[in-house]
Amino acid sequence: MVDDSFIFPRGKYEGKSYGLVKKMNPQYIEWCKENSPNIFKVKKKPEATKEPAVRKEPPSDEDAPPSGRLPENNNFLNEGPNGKLTHD
Repeated sequence: MVDDSFIFPRGKYEGKSYGLVKKMNPQYIEWCKENSPNIFKVKKKPEATKEPAVRKEPPSDEDAPPSGRLPENNNFLNEGPNGKLTHD
């Protein structure tokens, strides 16, 4: 049914191998078989897709997104919230 390398996914002996638990506490193995038999069912990993991965080339400098920096605003003292300020 289960080989000794099976690792308990949950419960009192979570992370321990079947072989180790069988040596330490064989009654626990029997208890699991009677009360929680699904613990021994191994979940299958999803199969990888059959199509090969397509490698994308990095974008050229022209297509690259902006660097994240705002342009410098050296005229901030001359501009108000609604545009240019006049100094009368």
